[in-house]
Amino acid sequence: MLFSALILTTSAALAAAQLDPKEVCKTAGACLRIKEFYAIEPADQKSADHTAIEFNIVNDNPQFGASAECEADWPYGTQGWPQQSKTCSVDAFSFYVNGFSDIDQDFVIEAKHGYRDPSVAGPPTPGRAPQDFVTNFARGNVSKETVECETFGVSYKFCHLKEDAEILLPIYARTA
Repeated sequence: MLFSALILTTSAALAAAQLDPKEVCKTAGACLRIKEFYAIEPADQKSADHTAIEFNIVNDNPQFGASAECEADWPYGTQGWPQQSKTCSVDAFSFYVNGFSDIDQDFVIEAKHGYRDPSVAGPPTPGRAPQDFVTNFARGNVSKETVECETFGVSYKFCHLKEDAEILLPIYARTA
């Protein structure tokens, strides 16, 4: 019988729930990583411009590693941020934003990465495609610990990663 089962990888799920992401992410493949991050929005709340975020997300798993550019923009001052899955530049990656209020306030990025892993396929079933697709689910905080923001005149706020920083998204669940 073919079905999709949720596999909570014990080490990743427990670690993501209880430990510092820096500790969890010491193991290659335990996290997705945001290596580049940019956000911009009007500094003046009267502006009718947009808020935008853009980032490069990486799965550093030695066997199934990949990366993608992810981006979103929405009218400033609205709740238009991606609250449902938005596909990145590579279809295998998607993300959404949780708890957003402003680019210089903490918020969460939820991301997923799907890939083929022949080791989870099980025995072949005649007439059916191999069931070897795995999806990792990860989440991480965008915070003042890793991101700094600057205001340019009265026009825009611009945020980016601090030097040598990255945003860690520990993998908390995996489906196969």
